[in-house]
Amino acid sequence: MAGPQHQTTLMVGPFYTKNCSIYGFTVSDATIDELHTYASQIDYWLGRGVLRGKVALRLPLSRAAEAHQLDESGSLVGKIILSPEWE
Repeated sequence: MAGPQHQTTLMVGPFYTKNCSIYGFTVSDATIDELHTYASQIDYWLGRGVLRGKVALRLPLSRAAEAHQLDESGSLVGKIILSPEWE
């Protein structure tokens, strides 16, 4: 969401049934330094596992098409992580 005139619609049903969470903050008239501070705090919380997304599945990048199909099916609860395959 960006700007006070922007209107966002949240489809509550799919959000609720996928056990999702929203994290965010509101900043009005913040300086670049203040925005940096806020972003650093979020990075800090992410790095310590305080803010986490639910991971449903981890797949190699070569299975990206399958990941798309699973995501579109709505059968998974959580995020799909695609990772490069290293030899």
